[in-house]
Amino acid sequence: MSQIASPSSSTASPPSTISQATSQSTPSTLQSANVTTASALSSVIQSQSHSSWNADTGASAHMTFNRHWMHHMTPYRIPIRLADGSVLYSEGIGSVRFIPEVNGRQMAPLEFTNVLYVPSLSTNMFSVLYLTIHCHFTVSIELDTTIHFIRDGQTVFQAKTSSSNATYLVGNTIPVEELASLSSTATLPMDLTLLHRRLCHHHLAGIRKLLLDNLVTGLKLDSKAEPNLVCEACKAGNMHADPFPTSSTRASRPLQLVHSDVHGPVKVSTNQGYRFWVSFIDDFSRFKAVYLLKRKSETFGAFKQFKAWAEELHWRKDGLSA
Repeated sequence: MSQIASPSSSTASPPSTISQATSQSTPSTLQSANVTTASALSSVIQSQSHSSWNADTGASAHMTFNRHWMHHMTPYRIPIRLADGSVLYSEGIGSVRFIPEVNGRQMAPLEFTNVLYVPSLSTNMFSVLYLTIHCHFTVSIELDTTIHFIRDGQTVFQAKTSSSNATYLVGNTIPVEELASLSSTATLPMDLTLLHRRLCHHHLAGIRKLLLDNLVTGLKLDSKAEPNLVCEACKAGNMHADPFPTSSTRASRPLQLVHSDVHGPVKVSTNQGYRFWVSFIDDFSRFKAVYLLKRKSETFGAFKQFKAWAEELHWRKDGLSA
């Protein structure tokens, strides 16, 4: 499989293919504190951007938010400054495999190396600048808005401009194969109790139906022992919390007491990938604020944003200085 060369191998004489370099060393250009992305990151993201690569001349590195695309990923954290001045952070670096199409014909698979994994992004950024500077590519744009990425006189892959004026690579990304197996080499016998646990505590009636109706191929029990009558995990998961007692007091000033709750995940995410939201209610004024989240782990970051905004708002309103 051919690879897009990394900057560390760009000084070598280019071979006849894209590159056979296998170096996975971190590119020196990524060690900078600022990895600037193009203005497309701050625009409204179309649904195509979630499954395609946006060919961008302003991005200084390839970046994706799709974890299941990443091969050989290792932890790597670096700040990424967006066009609006905000900063995101990468969580890893690895490679992504891509099958290009040139003039409607499927080509040999490529491997993009030194791809940053940035889960907070809303689109997959393919750096045209990275190719031209470090990988000896030239770019040609036709009148029909087709972009040719050329090396050694041959078009290696193409990109086309959509109706929304965004340019995407033509082809398909190969996801990492994730195989799940219910088989086990452990010493514990496969019985209904163990199968119940491995199927995320699915109800026993449904598991019995899988077995009796042969709905799963290759699923066999090593023991006919009856399952435990009480599953502590299921018991704890089905317990309901007692309602909070009604408060008879109210806060005496803004931000003295803030109520918060996290909602989600919803079954269908927004076009930007949001599936959660967190609400903040000031006990004194009953003012409400809502922040959208892509992951539940972003709740604390949303609270810090709300806190900074609310404090600044009341300082200005009350004429106080920091």
